[in-house]
Amino acid sequence: RRPCAAFPRASPVPRRPACWMSEAGAGDNGLAKLPEAARLAADAATAAKNQGNEALKSADLPRAIERYEEAVRLVDIALEGAPQERLLRNNEIVRYGDGKFAMIDTAYPQFEDYVLMDLASRDLIKHKVGRHDFDMVSKRFLRKEMHLVPQEIFDLRLACLQNISLAALKMARGSTLRQDYEEAVKRANDALLMDGKSAKALMRKGQALVDIKEWPKAAQVLVAAAQETKGKDPEVMRLLEVVMAAKGKGTGKGKGLGKDGKGKGANAAGSQKKAASCSSCQEDSDDEALRSIKESDWKPVEGDDPIAEALKAATRDDATGVGGASSSSSAPAGDDAATTGASAGCEAQRGAKAGKRSICEKASRRQCLLISGFLVGALFMAAAVVLFLMPTFLRHSRAGAEGGGGGGGEYEL
Repeated sequence: RRPCAAFPRASPVPRRPACWMSEAGAGDNGLAKLPEAARLAADAATAAKNQGNEALKSADLPRAIERYEEAVRLVDIALEGAPQERLLRNNEIVRYGDGKFAMIDTAYPQFEDYVLMDLASRDLIKHKVGRHDFDMVSKRFLRKEMHLVPQEIFDLRLACLQNISLAALKMARGSTLRQDYEEAVKRANDALLMDGKSAKALMRKGQALVDIKEWPKAAQVLVAAAQETKGKDPEVMRLLEVVMAAKGKGTGKGKGLGKDGKGKGANAAGSQKKAASCSSCQEDSDDEALRSIKESDWKPVEGDDPIAEALKAATRDDATGVGGASSSSSAPAGDDAATTGASAGCEAQRGAKAGKRSICEKASRRQCLLISGFLVGALFMAAAVVLFLMPTFLRHSRAGAEGGGGGGGEYEL
């Protein structure tokens, strides 16, 4: 094999660089480098796939599915006999676990372990190392836990599964039975387990979900298919338009409206009237509610306003005598009761705010007391240390002075 300078990544299915192929396998789709038994199984799988294609063209759907399934079985036999190298490289395809496929994201040949990216989800394979859900790290796979998959065998198996999903979808459309559509979805999922971004498998799964009116799932699958095809597949875009029309995008009663057409609007109107009932609390209410109050909510109407009529009657009764005084006292009593209730509500709001302020003030005073106590304690500790060390310092100073005087006398003699 010739050396390769880089390991490029490809999408949607990663492929090994062409420079890895031997000269003998370059002209025979790379299957000639397989051992004899594996090569015979791969050739038989290719023949079975071609028979399935002929049956699909002639609309013999049961035989097409049977031939494709036989091809998948033969591919698995060829895969078991594929040569296995001791060390693997980045971007090589492997099979791990219960028949899952992955690509080597990072190889550590010095430790002989590998970090894998699952081809179904296109995420790194991780495992939990702690008690919490976020304690996840990339799992290291040993060489014996993986089986190397040649690129040609991988492509052959994926093509057979994609064709099975197509035949299953055609059979479901012929029978129009829900269980047949669910079988078509299952067949498409088999292909997506090999390549989670297979545009053909995504489109066929979306078609089956559209036919059984599973709109949310269909929208999710078809959006992924449109991303993979970059919006250039007309069938995918047509199906997306069908799903969007069925879900009612851009039509309907509008946001916040319930079944009776009221919803949030009725609640907002009630809150506006409640805010207008207490003019002294307007500084504590919502600005949006105040701005949306209509003039008719506060301006009295001459014709049908009972309070205005009562006031006029009271004025006339005051001019005539005592009888009007009793009638005038009844209407203002109701008005005074409403005003008193509104004032009580406002006082309760102000009391709650004053309580919050008092709590904050108590908390700040508590913090100040704690800081002051800490400083006073520190000063006492410093004074105690000074008093404790002062006698020792004085003794050493006195001994030093006496020793220095004696030494000077001897020097003078």
